[in-house]
Amino acid sequence: MPSGVTRREFLRRTGAMGVGLLGASSITRLPWDIAEAASVATATDYTDLAAQLTGTLVLPSDASYATARLVWNTIYDNRHPQAVVKAVTAHDVQVAINFARDMGLNPIARAGGHSFQGYSTGSGLVIDVAGLNEVAMNAGRTQARIGAGTNLLRVYGALSQRGMAIPGGSCPTVGISGLAQGGGIGPFTRQYGLTLDRMIGAQMVTADGRLLRVNTRENADLFWAIRGGGGGNFGIVTAFDFAPIPVAAINTSVSLVFPWRHAERVMLAFQQWVPTVPFNAHPGMVVRTTTGGPGAQPEVAVSLWHRGRRAQCTTLVDEFIREVGVRPTSRTDDNGRFFDVEFDEYCAGLTLEQCAMADRDPRGKLPRFGVATYSEITRHSWPTEGVAVLLDQIERHQASPILQPPGVSDGLQTGKVIIEPVDGVAGSVSPTATAFPHRGCFLTMQYQARVPKGASPDLVAASQEWLDDFYSRLSPWRTGQEYSNYGNRKLTNWANAYYGVNLPRLRRIKARRDPRNLFRFAQSISPSS
Repeated sequence: MPSGVTRREFLRRTGAMGVGLLGASSITRLPWDIAEAASVATATDYTDLAAQLTGTLVLPSDASYATARLVWNTIYDNRHPQAVVKAVTAHDVQVAINFARDMGLNPIARAGGHSFQGYSTGSGLVIDVAGLNEVAMNAGRTQARIGAGTNLLRVYGALSQRGMAIPGGSCPTVGISGLAQGGGIGPFTRQYGLTLDRMIGAQMVTADGRLLRVNTRENADLFWAIRGGGGGNFGIVTAFDFAPIPVAAINTSVSLVFPWRHAERVMLAFQQWVPTVPFNAHPGMVVRTTTGGPGAQPEVAVSLWHRGRRAQCTTLVDEFIREVGVRPTSRTDDNGRFFDVEFDEYCAGLTLEQCAMADRDPRGKLPRFGVATYSEITRHSWPTEGVAVLLDQIERHQASPILQPPGVSDGLQTGKVIIEPVDGVAGSVSPTATAFPHRGCFLTMQYQARVPKGASPDLVAASQEWLDDFYSRLSPWRTGQEYSNYGNRKLTNWANAYYGVNLPRLRRIKARRDPRNLFRFAQSISPSS
């Protein structure tokens, strides 16, 4: 902090840096060094911070802190940030970043709070942008402005009223920020690309407290970086601009469950089926454990999201069933507007208000649980040997009385593999066109180990051990490419796995935009030397 300036005056001055997008480029860089900042903020400092916010500052002494500190993944319920800023304006984000830098605190970006690795919480200052959740569209329906804290349910609901959407994921409580900056895989990926492929601009606050507009013409280096370089690495985004897609066509979702004894032939047939499916359809596969107990078996499910005539969807599904040569034990069909079909995927039987995260929202009914993940991005189909190992590992989980404790519900699915395609339009983009390098690939595989809320440390450790063993056993078929949105804290070569050929450029941008590494966490991009 400059000499002769009180903390209150410092906050007043830096708070005044909030400007509209058109004036952002006129702000000069702050002259002082983060190394000179104090390491501990006092009660007076926090009082001064609160006075500068339009939003809310939540401290450990506040009654709301118990819920404000929580994220979706219950494994990280033991994290206690020094404070949580609930921002409702871009100016709030600026003030919070300036405060964190001055006080020597680690600013932690949070939108939906779904970081599998727990990077939306920690011991520093959480800057929660969930209050930045407005969705607007221009008259021509060519551009949608989406607040950085908006969750997918709100995005889809607002845009569907105009017959539009963006290519996103399926989980309704996931925030747009983490999804879009890491990639964004979902039912529209093959036809319209990743979520980040439809991003045409953003506004974000960088380490020096400036509010910048980023697109192909302004601050183009940052615009390239936040499309695949992961959330929270280069600053905190406050709003995105997307080119939306039409969703007027009828959407059909079909889910098939097959007997476990035929799981191998189902998976082999699925890999052969995907390339034959047109891009307006999105196949998916889930291999999962079920309720524990004597004689219990896992199950394998195959789904298809389809946009267009229902008859075409039926034909595609029937072709797959013939290829497998086994009738499914169950079949579920849903048909209608995209938003309605998407809502039923997770929230059937709930109201809009109830389709929210339990514990964090008093009306929410969607459960929180603990999860650890690894991922794999394949370029080709896996051979029979690799498929056999994958299925055997799920069987081991199902048979374990430790990993499948009594009372575990089918809904938890404690051992799980989620498989989705990333071909089509998403695969046709150059690996260096955006920071997302995994182009020209085939499937994403997400390996999950789940535990119920309140699980003992022994159960959490055993689940991680099973996941690590899973990862090790699959080594002969892995490509070394992983999706950062599904990452795992235990990866040693995570930077290359996530960013590949784009890592050197990302590190150079980091050095230019955040040379003191203010935005840092266990797997953050480090500045190049």
